[in-house]
Order: sequence, then C-alpha cells, then structure tokens
Amino acid sequence: MGEVTFDRKKFNEINDAIIAHFDAAPILSPRTKEELITIYGCPKMNVKNPDDIRPPSPSESITNTQEYLKKLARDGFVHSVDTDAFDREMMKRKNEVLQKNKKSKQQEEYENSDITSLVTQEPYLQYWINTDTVQSIVAEINKLPLREVHTNFILVSRFYNSITAFVRKAKARQTKKKLSDAMLKKQMYDFVMEARNLRKSIFDNAIRTNTIKTEDLSPDLRKEFAEAISTVELKKEEDKPKISQQQLKKIGQENEYVFLAHARATMDKFPKPYQMNEETFYPHELKSTEQKLLQNIEKLPSLASDIMRKQSRSVSQIKTPVIIQPKTKKINVISNFMPRNKETKSNSNSDDGIAKVDAVKYFLQHEDPIENRSGDITSIVGELHDMADVYLEIRDVQPEKNPFPHLQVQDYVPPKIEPKPKPTDSAVLVGDTLITDTIWNTAQMGEELSQTKVQPQNPVKEEPKEEEEVIINGITMKNLKGAQQALSMSPTFKFLMTHSIFGENKIEGIEDSIPVVKKLDEYLKRLGYSSFHKLELFKKYSTNTGDMSKIADTINFWENMALAAEKFDNAYRELKSYISIGLSIDETIGKGTKLDPLKASFKAACENLESAGQNLQTAAGDIAWVRNHSYHEFIERKKQKIDEMEKKSRQESEKK
Repeated sequence: MGEVTFDRKKFNEINDAIIAHFDAAPILSPRTKEELITIYGCPKMNVKNPDDIRPPSPSESITNTQEYLKKLARDGFVHSVDTDAFDREMMKRKNEVLQKNKKSKQQEEYENSDITSLVTQEPYLQYWINTDTVQSIVAEINKLPLREVHTNFILVSRFYNSITAFVRKAKARQTKKKLSDAMLKKQMYDFVMEARNLRKSIFDNAIRTNTIKTEDLSPDLRKEFAEAISTVELKKEEDKPKISQQQLKKIGQENEYVFLAHARATMDKFPKPYQMNEETFYPHELKSTEQKLLQNIEKLPSLASDIMRKQSRSVSQIKTPVIIQPKTKKINVISNFMPRNKETKSNSNSDDGIAKVDAVKYFLQHEDPIENRSGDITSIVGELHDMADVYLEIRDVQPEKNPFPHLQVQDYVPPKIEPKPKPTDSAVLVGDTLITDTIWNTAQMGEELSQTKVQPQNPVKEEPKEEEEVIINGITMKNLKGAQQALSMSPTFKFLMTHSIFGENKIEGIEDSIPVVKKLDEYLKRLGYSSFHKLELFKKYSTNTGDMSKIADTINFWENMALAAEKFDNAYRELKSYISIGLSIDETIGKGTKLDPLKASFKAACENLESAGQNLQTAAGDIAWVRNHSYHEFIERKKQKIDEMEKKSRQESEKK
C-alpha cells in the first residue's frame, strides 16, 4: 500500500460546499417555526437574551421574602400576627431608599425606627421594638456581608418575631398594671439579655449555614464567633477532594489533566475492604494437620474428660435444706448431677477403637446432655429444673399441704428425676378453671376462693336479673368482680392479682403493682415456667401475708436465677468452641511456644465453666427450697445467714 496523506485542499472544498448548502436553505417564517415546534416538540434554544439574565431586584427580593415568610407562618415557624404588615413596611422602606440616593442621617434613623404599622394591633410593642437595643441589633444585621441580598430581611424578620414573642409572654405574666421600679428594672434587664441571646443565636446559625461570608466579617465578630467560624472552615476543608502529592506528580504535559480527572472520579469508588472467609488461608492440604495439632496440646483430652465425666457430689447436699455453697470438691456441671449408666459411659481407653485425640469430639457428638442450644436462656431450663428435683430427692423434704384444695392442684405431681414434659397447649384445665400462661389465673383463684366462704345465716334471696355480659379488654365483668372480691386477701396476693389486663379500668390503690408483676412474669417466662409452675409459685407467695416490699426481693431472686442460667450457657459454649475448634496452623508453629496462649485460653474456659456450674448448683438449691416452702421464709433464712456471717466476721476482726 502507498503512503496515506491528508489532502487539506480537498477537505476545504468539501467543507465549503456543505456550508453553502445550508446557507442556501430557505428561511422559514416565525409562524412556520412555531408550527414545527408544536408538531415535533423541538425546543427553542437561546430564546432569552443573555444580557437580560440578572439577579432579582430588591423589590423582587422583598416579594420573594414576603412569600417565604408567609410559608414559614403557615408551617408554624414564625408568628402570623404581624408578618404581612412587617413585609409591606420593609418593602415600602426599601423602595424609598432605592429611589432616593441621598438622605440625611436623621431621616435614615427615622425610617429605620418607623415601624408603627407593625404594632398597630398591639401598641405596647412599639416601646420595646424602638429601643436602642433592638435597633442596634437590626442595624448590625443589615451590615452583615451576606451571600444573598434578600437574606437580611429574613434574619431581621426572625429577630423581630422572636423579640415580640418574648414581650408578649412577659406581658401575659404581668398581673399588675403599674410595676414598681425594681420590677421594671428587672423586666428591662431580662429584655436586654433576651435580645443579646437572640442576636447570638441568629448570627451563629447564619455562620453555620454558610449564609455569611466569614472572610469579610469584622475582626470583632470573627473573635466573638470564632467557634462557629472554625467549624465551618473545618467542614470546607473536609469537603475538598483530597489528592496526595504522589497523585499530583506529572505524567506528561498532555496527560496531566486527564490523569487528575480520572483520579478524582474514581477516588470514592474503591472496592470495599476484603473480607477473609474460612477458605482464605485454609488450604485443603493443611486440614490433615488438625489432629496432629490437637495431639500437641498437652492434657487436652484428659482435662476435658475430667470436667465432663466427674461424678462426685458435694457433701453439703445430704444435709438439711440450706443455701448450698459448695467449697470442697469440683462439681459435675455438665451431666446435671445425674448418675450415668456404665453401658453408655464413653471410655477413651476401651476397645471400641476411639482414639484419644477424638474422645472430646465423640463426647460432644454422642453424650452432650444439652441437645439443642439455640442461644436462648430457656435452652437449659429443663436441666435447671431437673437439678432442683435431684435436690428434692436427696434432702427428702416433705411437701407442704396444698392451701387451695378446691383447685385440685395436688393431682398434678411433677416428676422427681425425669425431665418434665412441656405442655403441648398453653391452656390447661385444672378443675373447673382454665389456666393460661398469664398471671390473670390468680384472679380466677381469688374468685373461686371467695365462693368457698361461709354464707350468712339468713341470706336475702333476690330474684336473678338477666343482664348483658359486659366485656372489657377481653375480660368479662364476672371476672372483674371476682378480682375485687379477692382484694380482701393478703397484700402479697393483691400484688400478684394486679396485671395490665385491667387496661384503663384499674382498681384504686393497686396501680403501682402493675409494673412489678409484669417484671415478675417476664423473668418466669424467661426461665420457661409453664402454667402449672406459675400456679405453684404464686400459691407460695399468697399463703403468707407480710410486707409488700418482699415482692421486689422476689423479682431480684428470679432475675438472679435467669442470669445464672445465662452465664452457664455462655461458659459452656465458650468451652465447647475451644474444644471443637478447627485450627489449621503449620506443624512447626504448633510445636513452638505460640501454642501456650491457646492452652491458657482453654484452661480459663474450663475454670469459667466450673465457676458457672457452682453458681448453677446454688441456684438449683434455692429453687428447690422455694418450690417446697414459702418464698417469704426463704428471704428470712437468707437474711439470718447473712447476719450470722457478718457477726462472725466482726468477732474474728475483734479478736485480731
């Protein structure tokens, strides 16, 4: 192929021919142009003369400001009493200033203070608005270097409306027509301080909203509002695009602008930080080192096996019922203190082929006493109840008599060692009463109890009247009357009866107990108590009259039970995560000293689980006592024991 060249002459000839073709086109009439625009929707370009494009005149600015203030008044941001009069007066004054370029100082002062039309409806405002304090602030606002001319009218309007609102409130509080000199001085002082505060807030807000040119402010104002100015300038610096010196390095005279434009466009579009997943540094060939690493952890299987398979019980369990504080031996917290059959007990040294390194995994997979651990506290409620049942069987405590025989609660005998089956339905029929999961069951108990009272000797027989059944918040009037009758019982039972079921129709004198009972019901639900459990516990509280403040101790007790269960669950999960953790570290690292922190963490997790188990055992003993005795007796025994311990400690300190 031959050399390719650019024929400039030929190019110019073609260009001239194109221009001549368009110049020879017929000129359309204006009417034809409008018809074409109407038919094809072609917009008119550059219809407005660029020389006519100008900022709005002062009159237009005043009109726009007037509309803006009306909108603020409609929205409730300014007072609508004198907004229109003020806008008309300001527009009139500005028009006169534009028409007359030269005026005397006296005339200018008179025009600035001539706002009588603003206070025609409230003449007393004229004195306060025409004071030197107000007019000096207005003059200072008019001298501000604003970015838009019409902004000063908005600032002045806000100042006038705020100061007049303050005066109106002061006048509304005034009870005497004529004030004393001291009161008048105080009122004037409050007015001056309010005007100064309004001035400061208006100036500060204008600076922070970038309405004022801060670089043109006077030195005094810059010093006064230095904090607001620094905030605005700091924000401007943050908004500027940050380009490092390395990015500003020239790549070439022609490509510099292109490079900077591209860098600025892509600066805020970098990908998100890379998130490592399980397979990032976990190659498949390193998974075989997991068993070798577990072998390098000294005493890991034996230590875990000791904690999980220990069967010894504390000696204090066979004593009379007291609050258990085990001190002698470690506690078997995982197996729930229940004897394990020799057939099902796993033994890492037996002939079943289970390697020592897999003993812990085998236990977690086949012998974990807690099957479902979803993270909720109620996942170990069954175990907590079973532990309490074991305490009951060991101590051989005789259950007390049922104070409510008509409810036939004695027919329900909870199991002693086996886990209690959870009721499939939330509603249970006990006798003739439908028991649900709400504390309202106690009101039904009170109603039935009131029916068993002895009737008077000569009862007056009245003919029954047919009445419509009134229902309030889903509760019939019959139940409400039963609740009122039950109020004659013990104060503690009154606390338990009261619940949010009353809604707005609360019984007088027991409103304060509603949040207390709500909180008690919340903790009982967290511990997974069913209707039978609640009925049994409420029966304990209601049999012993006494101080109503003991309800607070009751709530504290059940809250501690829930926390103990939660801490044990968290400690068990922590230990389980350390045991079954899948580590794939290089074999050389596993043999070094970097394995010591893992051993220390595992040992700490074991200690945490042991401590949590001791607390859980104590909680089980306390629950066993409460379930077989009145809780009020439990409080008294607990306080007595605390007093004895304090007395003993004081005696020992005195001997020393």
